[in-house]
Amino acid sequence: MGNFKSRKGYISGEVWRPIPDYEGIYIISNIGRVKSLDRLSANGHRLKGRLLKPSNPTNKWAHTLCKDGGQKQIGINRLVYTVFVGKIPDDMEVVFIGSSDDMRPCNLRLQPIRTNAIAALPTEFDKPQSKLRPEDIKNIHRLSENGMSLCEISARYSVSRNSISLVLRGVSYTDYQKSAGLID
Repeated sequence: MGNFKSRKGYISGEVWRPIPDYEGIYIISNIGRVKSLDRLSANGHRLKGRLLKPSNPTNKWAHTLCKDGGQKQIGINRLVYTVFVGKIPDDMEVVFIGSSDDMRPCNLRLQPIRTNAIAALPTEFDKPQSKLRPEDIKNIHRLSENGMSLCEISARYSVSRNSISLVLRGVSYTDYQKSAGLID
């Protein structure tokens, strides 16, 4: 992550604020750097504050924050958003507008959690062998309703009669056909 190459010292324009639920333990800057503060440990040892090194175990920059003997790994983008923008609703996630190495608040936005998960799922149209597009599925239904035979439809779209039959019976492209109201 680019902002962490210069781990020591002051960076112009950097603003530090306490992390909610970790006040007096950690602070975060508006570029995503996290510092621990001088404090006493649970067993009474004096701990010197320091700039923390982030981890990137799954291509998501995060920090492991400790409090009351427990640990919690939190994405840096979530921390920056929470501290510098506001609370994140339960049904939302913080995503990057541009580079995922840029943790500044202006590069972060909220999006519904399901949007990212659904967008990542492949559809039958994403398969390399798929010859049909969404508009083709609608036209196949229309042509069949107008009396065109499976043979004629399959020749028009250069697919097998079996493929056309599967579409018309709702066996293939099922998710799309349901969302388009073509089948129940």
